[in-house]
Amino acid sequence: MTTFLLSYDVHGTTLTADQMLGFIKENRNILEWYYPFDGAFIFKSNAETLTLQQSFMSILGTGKFIVTPIYDGSTGGVLTAEMWAWIKGAKTVPNYVPLPPALNLLRRIE
Repeated sequence: MTTFLLSYDVHGTTLTADQMLGFIKENRNILEWYYPFDGAFIFKSNAETLTLQQSFMSILGTGKFIVTPIYDGSTGGVLTAEMWAWIKGAKTVPNYVPLPPALNLLRRIE
């Protein structure tokens, strides 16, 4: 199983966060996933990158996105220790992580 990063242009698509989340949940190629912030998903899959790319093209169309493997030891950033442990293979992070507080606030305003 490989860990991947999907990053997509939230301003270049008409998809809502809920629609993308629904696609991720139903995608048979995605076994586990984490939603750290708007426009990004970290997920685990046994599929090849090209298969995943084609899958995301089916929902994002011509919208800009990148899907790439994350390799332990050559990836950096600021995430929780629990998240890094999950990337390295620990079973500590649940599939669903709530939207960041700012997005939840925006939903209440709409």
